[in-house]
Amino acid sequence: TSTDATWTAGIPKSIRTGSGTLGTVIIKFASVGRIVIYDATTSNASLRSPDQATSTITIIEFPASAVAQAPALDVNFNRGLLIESIGGAGIASSTITWR
Repeated sequence: TSTDATWTAGIPKSIRTGSGTLGTVIIKFASVGRIVIYDATTSNASLRSPDQATSTITIIEFPASAVAQAPALDVNFNRGLLIESIGGAGIASSTITWR
């Protein structure tokens, strides 16, 4: 499964709930902000259980101004895939695959 999407900075977006495997991440056009992918359904720490600290649910983080392609990651997730663009204007174009 894949998604071609855009994201607004500061507004996390859930692209999948439940378990699966993150495949590839291609960021075609990004802003100056960081891009983080979490194994989570919410970015609100107060709504997560205590064992789900942000540092433990982060799958991958791309630095500011990234135009990047992560090779096949094959990283398992249990809760879902949540994408967040932190700072900048957001993500103008990306493709994310999972199974």
